Amino acid sequence: MKKKLKTALITSLIMVLALGGICFFGYRQNKKIQDAQKRLERQELDILSKDSQKEVFDERQIENTAMDTKAKDTKTIYSIEYTDKQNRHIEKCKKKIIYDFNNPLMEWDPYGTNHLSLYLYFMATEDTYIRYTVQVEDEKIPNFTRTLYNGKKDNLTREHSYQVTGFVPGRKNLLILDLYGKDDKLRNRKVYAIDVPASQSGAKTKITVSSGRSEQQVSNGLYTLFGKKSILLYDNSGVLRGEIPLNSIASQRVLLQDNRMYYAIDKKHIVAVGPLGEVEKVYSLGKYNQYEDFIYNGYGDLWILATKTGKKSKSVRDTLLSLDLQNGEVKELFSMEKLLPQMLKKAKKKKKQKEINWIDLTSVTQVNSDEVLISSRELSSIFKVININSRSPRISFIIGETKVWKKSGYEKKLLAKAGQEEADVAQEEAQANSVVDLGKAEEVFYAPFRPTCIQTETSSKLDDGQYYLYVWNSNYGYSATRPKINWTDYKGIGTKQRDAKCSYVDKYLIDEANAQYSKEEKKEVSYTPDKGSMQFYGDRNIYNYGSIKEYAEYDKKGRMIRKFSHDLPNVLLVEKNNFKGFWFQ
Repeated sequence: MKKKLKTALITSLIMVLALGGICFFGYRQNKKIQDAQKRLERQELDILSKDSQKEVFDERQIENTAMDTKAKDTKTIYSIEYTDKQNRHIEKCKKKIIYDFNNPLMEWDPYGTNHLSLYLYFMATEDTYIRYTVQVEDEKIPNFTRTLYNGKKDNLTREHSYQVTGFVPGRKNLLILDLYGKDDKLRNRKVYAIDVPASQSGAKTKITVSSGRSEQQVSNGLYTLFGKKSILLYDNSGVLRGEIPLNSIASQRVLLQDNRMYYAIDKKHIVAVGPLGEVEKVYSLGKYNQYEDFIYNGYGDLWILATKTGKKSKSVRDTLLSLDLQNGEVKELFSMEKLLPQMLKKAKKKKKQKEINWIDLTSVTQVNSDEVLISSRELSSIFKVININSRSPRISFIIGETKVWKKSGYEKKLLAKAGQEEADVAQEEAQANSVVDLGKAEEVFYAPFRPTCIQTETSSKLDDGQYYLYVWNSNYGYSATRPKINWTDYKGIGTKQRDAKCSYVDKYLIDEANAQYSKEEKKEVSYTPDKGSMQFYGDRNIYNYGSIKEYAEYDKKGRMIRKFSHDLPNVLLVEKNNFKGFWFQ
């Protein structure tokens, strides 16, 4: 019996040690993977650090390339016919020569949709992936390093086809291509010297960057800005890395969805562009002009802020459209002209003015498949519109100041401020015991003034019917003691005033079950009387100060990490994207 017990104990000990060894081995392997991932993320930060080093290559290692870098005509490239023509050209090239890693097919921006990119194609003899670096001889410009995304399992393939972006305009760029096997070991390397053309739009190659007091590192990704006729992609060091041509500015939004990039090329058209730069679809909005913002509704449609054109149109910037991405069908979901006819009647037209901007819708966010929140700059209000997919959409509630909506006929739609009723009752009781006129109770808080960007956030900690609403409060005409309405189209409201020194990002708790809302948080940001926006990017916040031509990245505690200053006019929205699953792994 003792012998059996001893054997069992020894066996158990061996099993524990073996299990411990397996766990330790697993821990070490996981740590190696995590450490490798962190190294890759540091390489992709696009910033200069103390240990930043640029490789020096022997001239014999560098292959000079000769490519036609002449820019294409923007009015020509955004058509299926042009893409088909370029596809036929590329396929013809592939049939002539067997391209491998040592002799790849490279053409500068063949589809014309990114002036700082090239097309790369080759065949490999085993499953591999590509990691590349763009390097220039400039101590102030960091290397640009990414792993190319091929869409195959584990990002491994034998047929490689990519749009390579990240080149610095107007410089000689080194393109370093590293070929890795499935064991993550380097198989081969090629280095090419490319004379990259200057920016077609004339945008600055490098914009001004300054550091904040946050100790956190800036996040990975590229910032999207809109120039006069280009979408510009800037890295974390303020270096221009992508230039997407436009016919003119319309909606200032780039949307990545289902392996396509959607953006507006002018007021009438939105395009779907694939990861190689090929134009896959061109959507026409017909009798509507788009502007500022659109969102994806999760069900195959874009919801777009628009203006209806034509002789019968009475106002502008007051409509929400639906664009079916499958068949291109355009449908008007609602017009504020129809939902708020009494407010439109109060608007004053200037002489010879056919249409008036009486509401100026600025931003839209989805609540569910049939409901949206939409902000108005001119009415300093936010509306919830429901039943938008039916023939009878209607306003469910309005967030705004009573003074704006007094005697409008829509007062009952105003969402109550939590605590205001109690404050009013207390003031009435105090008035009953006072011989002097105490006036009305002070507002417990103010609704935002000239909101330009809104976003919602849900939480499992909230009750049914509750959610958070974040608003870029331009604070244009806001006073610490009372609101000064900046609404000039209407009689008796007042004039535009700028008596404040800052704007705010306000956080509200919307409680639809109790028909009220409360202000939970108020973050002070640089004064932006117009064109301000925000983006929640992981655990960071991206703020755009369009009026003063700056944008910045902040940590969650509200401390600035980095600020960027540019010279582009009318940048309404700045967002960051890592383009993973589209261009990069």
